[in-house]
Amino acid sequence: MAYEWAHLLKKLYQRDIERWNQLQLIPLQEVQVYPLFYVVPGPVERREKVM
Repeated sequence: MAYEWAHLLKKLYQRDIERWNQLQLIPLQEVQVYPLFYVVPGPVERREKVM
């Protein structure tokens, strides 16, 4: 989840600075996962594109 949140914030910083300003204040522990998905503990999978 930390990887996905950081990835989203990075994209928002480049594309929508106002939205980034709002969301970057939210602690990771308070981010809610969309009900269709679930968090899997552990490192980022190899198949993920890590930049």
